[in-house]
Amino acid sequence: MSRRARIDRGGIVSAALELLDEEGLAGLSMRALGARLGVKAASLYNHVSGKPELQQLIADEVWAGVIGALDQGLPWRPLFDQLASGVRAGLRAHPGAAQVLAVTNVSAEVYRPAIPIITRAFAALGVGEQDALLAVSSLS
Repeated sequence: MSRRARIDRGGIVSAALELLDEEGLAGLSMRALGARLGVKAASLYNHVSGKPELQQLIADEVWAGVIGALDQGLPWRPLFDQLASGVRAGLRAHPGAAQVLAVTNVSAEVYRPAIPIITRAFAALGVGEQDALLAVSSLS
């Protein structure tokens, strides 16, 4: 008697990152992901609405690591360096995610903690919030 595989969003994202790293974006499908997790693709739809949401979760996973590591006291240039280094480290860990990050913006929920850090760093230059956020979004 076999036990049903237990899956959750975190496990789905981890498996999707592994699949991306091995097969690239062309190899990322709900069917391939389900096979990797030992479930039918239909089971995944209880946790994610489809490939677009899966790609959003992947982008958010990579960016959450970058944003979570930000040093709140840095001036703008070292902050930019830290952001760029963080993205580079995230993509080294998961090279397949580069294609996803190229076409998927980080969600507002994940990005929100970075806003005061970014605006504080740029305020010393007399740069307003909108321009500071635009500068950082150009980095991504």
